[in-house]
This record gives sequence, structure tokens and C-alpha cells, in this order.
Amino acid sequence: MRFKFILILSVLIVKTLTAQSNKSVQGAFGAVTIDGKIWNQIALRPILPFGKLVIALDLVFYIDQDGNIHKDEWDFSTGEKVKNSLIDKIYYIKYGSRWSGNYFKVGALDNVTMGYGILINHYTNTLLYPQVRKVGMDFVARTMGLTVYGFTNDFKENMGVSGLRISAPISNGFTGGISWAGDRNQYLGLRDSDSDGRPDLVDDFPNDKLFWLDTDGDGFGDGYESNTGVWVDTTDTGTNPNNIDSDYDWIDDGEETESGTDPNNPDTDGDELLDGFEEMMGSDPLNVDTDGDGLNDGYEVLVWGSDPTLVDTD
Repeated sequence: MRFKFILILSVLIVKTLTAQSNKSVQGAFGAVTIDGKIWNQIALRPILPFGKLVIALDLVFYIDQDGNIHKDEWDFSTGEKVKNSLIDKIYYIKYGSRWSGNYFKVGALDNVTMGYGILINHYTNTLLYPQVRKVGMDFVARTMGLTVYGFTNDFKENMGVSGLRISAPISNGFTGGISWAGDRNQYLGLRDSDSDGRPDLVDDFPNDKLFWLDTDGDGFGDGYESNTGVWVDTTDTGTNPNNIDSDYDWIDDGEETESGTDPNNPDTDGDELLDGFEEMMGSDPLNVDTDGDGLNDGYEVLVWGSDPTLVDTD
């Protein structure tokens, strides 16, 4: 029943807006996966003009196979959630035209250009929308012969990417002006799952806020690799942060932790065979006599040439 209601409501909105020439609506239908569950998606983006003022809404419904609506986008259980739900439905609010008179746009910025594309070219704050919703501002003020243009990508992030230009006509149809554009923090606004100040894009451990860098790619954070040559535990590995295989036994340091061997000792069980060699041939790098035949693995391989994984090789 709820699915039918939403579908009928969506059709009515589309018909109402398309019947009026000065209003428009975009829509999309499909399927998305949320928390491992597949939901049907109905997305509408009506654009509503009120004179010079234009409001664009973003209405998205996720409906499962039983007709239940995903509640996170339509949660009106508390005053705070009512406010957030309503704000999230506004894609942008715009007043006037950028090319004449005064103008502003608040919300989603789809195409920002400054300095004829040299300073900023087709910037948008909607790359991660709707997972990340930014509230930016783009404005033009014309007064006393001056044109002042400015923008910021997101008020919620204390204005990371921003720009300002002041210009005026000089003579013979030419315009002179001064422009500034900057990024307060190049990482600001990117997804940061563990809130450690390093976005997932450059964080080797996006779910561990204690560490973010793994120089040698061995699975240990550089802060854990103390380079002492002595294993203490997973927070003090003793390994070299600049060497993926500190003991040169053919196994990466991180993999040794999973297998139980010592990343600082090339021959953990002391049978004269490298840990990596034992893994390759199938013997146990943690057992000096894998097959229990009374001969240590290294002796079998290096002296007798027998198989250390079989009690009776022949």
C-alpha cells in the first residue's frame, strides 16, 4: 500500500509540473543497495520558480520488495530529525540570473568557473551527492559600477574551496579585475570513515583512526613498526616500516602475523629453512619436524633430499 501511495504521489507531481511550462522535473527509477539490502529507488528533482526565486527539491524514496520505505530519508520522529529531513530535500535555492542584476545560489553547485577557467574550471560540490551533501553558495553583486563575484563550496565545512573576484569596465569594452581562489584544506570534504583527519583516499587504514600510513604496504601502520627487530605484539612489531619483508624470508610482514611466524626471524622454528620456503613446499614453518619422523625439516631437505611432509618419502 505504501509503495502504491508513493508511486501515485510521484506521478501526480510529474503531471502537475510538466503541465506548467515554467516548471520542470527530472526523475530516475532504479535499484540501489543499502547496508547489503536491495531497494527500489524513485528519485524526483522538481524545479519550482517563484518569480526570480527558484527552488529545486531532491525527493528520493527507497522501497523494499514488501513496500516498506527506507526511513532514514523521511524521519520526522523528533524536531531535530524533522529539520534535517526537510533541509536534505532542498537541492538548491537560487535568486536572479548570474548574467544580469544581483544573483545568489545556495546548496548544490553544479558548475563554478572563475578566471575564464584558469583559476577554477567547472567545479562542482556534488561529486559524492547524495552520500555527502554540501551546502555551498555562489553569488554576484553589481553595484556602483563594480561586479563582485564569490563562492564557497560548503558552509558546513567552514568554507574549504572559496573564491572572490571584483571587476569593473575600464575602456573600449575591456574589463579589469582582481581574483583570488584558494582551498583551505585539500582534504576537507572528502570521505573520512574513521574521522582521523585523513580522507579514505589517502588513508591506508580508513577504519583505524590511530594510523593512516603504511609506507611499505605490509599491512602494518608505520607507527606500529618500531624497527627494533624484536616482536612484542601487533602494536609494537619490531619490523622495518620501509621494508615489506623485514627478515627477507619471502613472506610479507603482515602475512607473517596471520600465519603466526615471526616477521623479524627468517626461520621461526629454527629448522634451517626459510619460513617462506617452507610455506611454498608445504612444510610447517612453526614445526621443526613437520611429519614427525624424527628428522628436522632442514636436515631432510638439505642433507637427505627427502620430503619433510612425509614420514616415509619413498
